[in-house]
Amino acid sequence: MARRPRRHLTFGHGSHQCLGQHLARLTVRTAIDALFDRLPGLRVEAPSTPLGLNPANGVQGFVSLPVSWS
Repeated sequence: MARRPRRHLTFGHGSHQCLGQHLARLTVRTAIDALFDRLPGLRVEAPSTPLGLNPANGVQGFVSLPVSWS
């Protein structure tokens, strides 16, 4: 029986755990904190339609994310 391909990218588990996962998570956290520090009025708006997912291979994310800034 052949394995079905997965369309996700993760940091793994156990002995297959990514060595750089902590640095990657810290980098993203620092970038998001800096963004909200520089733009304190930035907030995510409720979308009028469901958010579409990016069809890129290996990386999952939204096609767009509505925000407002005051």
